[in-house]
Amino acid sequence: MQAIDDVLVRRHTGETDRRQLTERMLAAWLCLCSFSLSMFSDVTAAEVGSPNILFILADDLAWADPHCYGHPWHATPNIDRLASLGMRFTQAYAPAPICSASRAAILTGKTPARLNFEFVTRDKPGDQEIDAPTLLRAPPLTLNLPAAEVTMAEVLRDCGYQTAFFGKWHVSAHHQRYLGWSPTHGPRQQGFEVAEEDFGSHPYSWGKTPPETINEAGWFPEDSMVRRVTEFLQREHDRPWFVMASQFYVHTPVKTPCHWLLEKYEQLIPAGTPSRKQRIAYAAFVETLDHYVGRIIDAVPSEDRANTVIVFTSDNGGHPEYAANGPLRGSKWNLYEGGIRVPLVVRWPHGFQGGSVCHGPVTGCDLMPTFAALA
Repeated sequence: MQAIDDVLVRRHTGETDRRQLTERMLAAWLCLCSFSLSMFSDVTAAEVGSPNILFILADDLAWADPHCYGHPWHATPNIDRLASLGMRFTQAYAPAPICSASRAAILTGKTPARLNFEFVTRDKPGDQEIDAPTLLRAPPLTLNLPAAEVTMAEVLRDCGYQTAFFGKWHVSAHHQRYLGWSPTHGPRQQGFEVAEEDFGSHPYSWGKTPPETINEAGWFPEDSMVRRVTEFLQREHDRPWFVMASQFYVHTPVKTPCHWLLEKYEQLIPAGTPSRKQRIAYAAFVETLDHYVGRIIDAVPSEDRANTVIVFTSDNGGHPEYAANGPLRGSKWNLYEGGIRVPLVVRWPHGFQGGSVCHGPVTGCDLMPTFAALA
């Protein structure tokens, strides 16, 4: 990882030729993923020009939650379609089993330990409580991703990209409300030229008044965060763009106004399934996420799709109360496979054959240098 950091530093100071960096980083990532030559197109990033990059990050989505990863009843047609058009990774790992630490590492390409992120950010200083008798103390909470850290947005912005962020940030101290963006350590201070703070349709936005029940099959709540993403994608752009759509789904609280979805999974999920009530609500939540993923993907203009890299993944494993996480052991909050192995799907017509699968281990820390290599 130090070598990667050194390369990025030299990139910013002009000591490394851009094309050499592109070839070196892309080649390293391809080797890491154990790609065969037949899986990767002869067309290089330099030949097709800097691709647009759409990065969709789900919240707490377990490795086996999408249908294309083998889930027996979750309907995820849009994630499945993305996998059929690109590459599905079977051994992708989040940098950490919890939100803030994982997201900070994804943004910077550094491990959580090097960033001093051991837990989630809070609204004030303190340390994590240890619920067992011990003389050890947890280190002080890291409240903000330091502004000096270089994020993927800053690297891409310096490469000429228009950068935009929508949704969940969670690498700064909560400002004024839960998950409120810091005015000094928010996306705009970390390289995102456009940044929209919006809970969308997630229950975080409900307050004390839940939305009206939706009974008609196929209908979902209007999501203002997703609408902001789609509107940005459909604008005219005079330079390549990098969009990070950071979803709040499927993080708790797991509640839905879609009564038709609850009825659907009431019929699909077998009687006697452990935690069946929670599984029904969660399945509805997962399908809702998939619907919004589809809306975002479909908003990419047709003329841009051939040269747009679309990356979909999750920040950590599933919540133990709702996601089964099987066949993996563990869940969100711990370092067993169920806490850190996540779905990862990448679509790029110039780079991957549709329906291909990578069994090599990759991590969320790989995304930042990979995006830099493609720019």
